[in-house]
Amino acid sequence: MEQHSLYRRVLVEHYEQLHPLLQEFHDRPAGNAEGTFRIIRPPQFYKRLLGALLGMPAAAENVPTTLTVEILGNGSEKWIRSFGKFKMATWQWSWRGLLMERSGPVTFGIHLKIVDGGTRFITQRVWLLGIPVPLILAPKVLAVETPVPGGWHAKVQLSFPLIGEMLGYEGEIYPTPHS
Repeated sequence: MEQHSLYRRVLVEHYEQLHPLLQEFHDRPAGNAEGTFRIIRPPQFYKRLLGALLGMPAAAENVPTTLTVEILGNGSEKWIRSFGKFKMATWQWSWRGLLMERSGPVTFGIHLKIVDGGTRFITQRVWLLGIPVPLILAPKVLAVETPVPGGWHAKVQLSFPLIGEMLGYEGEIYPTPHS
């Protein structure tokens, strides 16, 4: 029996509302995309220092960006984002109708909402080292992908309670042909 793609399993009947290009990308056995992004970091020294300690990329314009998605044997996916020389890997899987995404010791439970053929990623739950964190104390990710001709525009913001926005990145990315 063929297993549906991760995003098809999470979105269920809403998957058909997703733009055809995004459906095609998520249904691939593996995916690659390239684009150019802007990395946004806050101007405050203490936030830049904390971001550096957390291993976040430096602020920059026109950063060559690649995305590689590997499908793992258990139906989960490894997403590798490269912003210039900076690489960030996360792991995604489905759980109770949420898209789960782990980055280091933090796991986000994300509700996916289809808006105008694109996707809005809404943080619903957060775990640190497997321990649930109340949302009022948890880091938050706000992400939106919007279809553009031949690809999509992505905008991602990461913020922390009491600290505020720590990282943002946005740009357009285009799937590369199947290899």
